[in-house]
Amino acid sequence: SAMRLFSASLDGSIMEWSMKTLAPIVVNDSHGGSIWSMAVSHGGSQLAVACHDGGIRIFEVEEDSEVGTGVNFKKLLTPHPGQALSVCWSHDDKSIISGDSKGYVRVWNIKSGSLTTGCQTISIRDNDGASGHKSASLVWALTVLPDLTIFAADSKGRTHVIDGGMGMVVKRFVSHHGADVLALASDKFEVFSAGIDGRVVHYRRIIEAADADETSPAVFSWVVAGASRFHTHDIRCLCLAGSFFAPSSKDINGKYVPTADPSHPHAREAAKLDYSRLHRCIVSGGVDTQMCLYTYEHYDHNKTVKLALGKGKTANAIMASIRLPPWPAQPCVAV
Repeated sequence: SAMRLFSASLDGSIMEWSMKTLAPIVVNDSHGGSIWSMAVSHGGSQLAVACHDGGIRIFEVEEDSEVGTGVNFKKLLTPHPGQALSVCWSHDDKSIISGDSKGYVRVWNIKSGSLTTGCQTISIRDNDGASGHKSASLVWALTVLPDLTIFAADSKGRTHVIDGGMGMVVKRFVSHHGADVLALASDKFEVFSAGIDGRVVHYRRIIEAADADETSPAVFSWVVAGASRFHTHDIRCLCLAGSFFAPSSKDINGKYVPTADPSHPHAREAAKLDYSRLHRCIVSGGVDTQMCLYTYEHYDHNKTVKLALGKGKTANAIMASIRLPPWPAQPCVAV
């Protein structure tokens, strides 16, 4: 089937775009007000949107439908008490995880449209001092791992690790110094967070204890594996990707070589680098108009590429300084 491109906006519209003309071709209404988050199912046939009225709405992309046919409304999940701000799909597409403006995370059963059995609403709220009242936080971003471990990012600079099966928070990280955490990205058991402090933080799962005779399951824990600041201002989006360079750019030794113009001022330095390690990358975009791409296997800072969206050169563009014309000097909000 053809590649399809959809976007969602605060005016409540779900828009399909032409990949050829880069122009909108059909618009559907969410019927729930502003859309704060949208996620596509792993099967690629459904969209879930988090709406201002608190509802999570599921739209269906018909199989083998043509570009320009838009989406069809399928189901409304019971609205949150506040605004629904974030949403993501489980890896088997049987559950949807959502977060809201009241500091709650919910796990929904797609088939029944209700909360997952045994997993009621999960609170990430804090006790507010001596009063004992719960202080609400905004759940800006969510990501879920294959074992239903959920990472939730909030407006108080915290990243919460949640056991999605048990419905409880098992660990909290305060890695962003109280600044809003706006984006999460994950690949199996590697997780990254970013926010308005301009930092990207890397979390990794480790084995805390293991039974020598393998009669008991291993005990896992999460740790901060590294953190870096490549942006000067807020980071609004993260994306994990494959190789930055196309397979056709491999040389006879199987190493990646730069595809930039040989006349580029950084071409000589780029040619000296070993690109074979750039097969798993993370891309971050922010309001500083920059996109940064770097390998994350060892969180190697020396392999960083800045994609300059604004004017001027970037200080650590050691591979190439690439200008992306769609956003000249404009903030990047999605990748």
